[in-house]
Amino acid sequence: MNDGLENTFIALVTFENNGDVLEILPAECHGACGWMAVKAATDTQALDALRKDLAQVELRLVEVDRVTQVYSMDEIADYDDHLAMNVSKWEPGKATVWGTIHSYLAEGDA
Repeated sequence: MNDGLENTFIALVTFENNGDVLEILPAECHGACGWMAVKAATDTQALDALRKDLAQVELRLVEVDRVTQVYSMDEIADYDDHLAMNVSKWEPGKATVWGTIHSYLAEGDA
């Protein structure tokens, strides 16, 4: 089963707040991690697309882990139900889709 997911990768992404123009993170949060989906031909292109999309909303990419090419909505749901729901409504022209985001506070003084 493909579900129209040609060239779709998911990744566990960790990022930090650099200004966050879209207010994805609460002001008191230093950063977050969560699953994202990205359209790309290779895992290297997926990483580049994630970095670019996060930079556009003033988030700094810290780490990308578990980059996996996916082929079905069920496979995506095994990682993150919220991501699967958002992938099913993927807006044309968007390179990435967000899943569940878990924010964190920095420890100590900045």
